[in-house]
Amino acid sequence: MAVKKEDLNASNVVDVFFKGWLNQLRLLEDIEQRSLQVIKSQKEWIQGTRDQYDQLEENSKKLTTDWKVNVEEFLAKGQKEVGGQNFSELLNKIEDIGHKSQTIAFLPGKASFDILLNSRDQFEKTYIDALEQQKKAREELTKVYEESLEQLKQSEFSLFKPFELQAK
Repeated sequence: MAVKKEDLNASNVVDVFFKGWLNQLRLLEDIEQRSLQVIKSQKEWIQGTRDQYDQLEENSKKLTTDWKVNVEEFLAKGQKEVGGQNFSELLNKIEDIGHKSQTIAFLPGKASFDILLNSRDQFEKTYIDALEQQKKAREELTKVYEESLEQLKQSEFSLFKPFELQAK
């Protein structure tokens, strides 16, 4: 009976070692998944900031338009002509200049966000591709490791089998 216990212990040690190795692989996969979650959260943050930036630009243009409308209403109550030039035409030009200058002012920021989003998307794709390659390599290694482990178990079983037969 002592031989069976040794055989059982040898098998248990190998199983414990194998389970520990598999747990490390699972931990690595968990870390990979958390990294992907961080990348996706980063994308949401960048996109949200970009959307707020767009909203700021829209609000700025609306403010310019509202300013023009208020000035027109004020002038409608008063005098329309000053120095021979029509105020409505002048206000339209001022509004147009305001919108164009706001577009020019916001353009570098928008371009920066677009570049940031594109580079982040490219990084995510590269990272996912690398994870897929690592996963394939791990699966191949696990298969080889399992086969080797099974051979080791069979060898140990064959080694202890004669002792077990003698003990009977």
